[in-house]
Amino acid sequence: MTQLLPINVSPHDFQAKPEDAQKLVKADVLIENGLGVEVFLDELVKNADNSNMKIIDSSKGVQTISTEAIQGKAGAKLDKAGHEEVNPHIWLDPKRAIHQVENIRDGLIAADPSGKEIYTANGAAYMQRLRELDTETTKMLQPFAGKTFVAFHDFAPYFAQSYNRRIPMTVDELVGLGWDRLGFQLPWANRKKRDRAVRDALARVNGSHLRTKLLGGLSGGETKRMLLAYCLVYPRRLLILDEAPAGLDIQAESEFYQLLYQLKQEQCWAILQISHDLDMVRQHCDRVLCINRTLRCQGTPTVALSPDSLSALYGKDFVRYHHSH
Repeated sequence: MTQLLPINVSPHDFQAKPEDAQKLVKADVLIENGLGVEVFLDELVKNADNSNMKIIDSSKGVQTISTEAIQGKAGAKLDKAGHEEVNPHIWLDPKRAIHQVENIRDGLIAADPSGKEIYTANGAAYMQRLRELDTETTKMLQPFAGKTFVAFHDFAPYFAQSYNRRIPMTVDELVGLGWDRLGFQLPWANRKKRDRAVRDALARVNGSHLRTKLLGGLSGGETKRMLLAYCLVYPRRLLILDEAPAGLDIQAESEFYQLLYQLKQEQCWAILQISHDLDMVRQHCDRVLCINRTLRCQGTPTVALSPDSLSALYGKDFVRYHHSH
């Protein structure tokens, strides 16, 4: 069995290599989460052109949550991470994950009937582990009934629905957290200054109208802008962004970077970005460090992302596909 998507890489940022297509050429079965989360997969399957490969969609028949229900917007076609129509993060609810295991078990049996006994036994063992996880999670959450939890990614609706939790935090409350500093503080101290700073920060990112809105009702672009407002509430010199535009569509990503670099100039921020998107790095970064267990190359984007540097970093079979935003 081969895992196509590396453990530490988001499916939104995964960039397939020629050898990945070769893996599918030789594959008998491909298992996918489904619901559009593997945005890279359709093109990869097409290039592999393996008509004998069986594809198992583990999401088949799993109850999903629509983006309209999440965002409260009639007619919404994309969720906050750019997924079509429904939120795809079903595996983060153990109950739904059990259904996925059943789909995988049945798909493997259909593709390889001789292994039915093994697939059935392994499926039963794994589903039992998921039931135990569900029971443990329910017990762990009991002391926190009625409490607020915050998540900066759209996995939360499945978790919240499964364990009867809500995410009631408003934009104003989130941005206000940026005012707080480490150490003991009186909650009522400097409240007027804090409120004014929150209002000013939201205005700067064109988010004043979102102040009382719940986080769960924000689009992807709105969420990114609110996090920038969080950084504006109290003076900062360094921003560290890890795959910052992940989940944004092309227009939202362009607007995010335009605002980010306006603020960079105004606030004199130093920005450290972590990204697998070479086109973004080339366009937006002043200096690049390529790291794979150790520092492989560094310099301006022209130097660090030269064909020779990329071949040394990714291997001689590396092929760069250009896409315009």
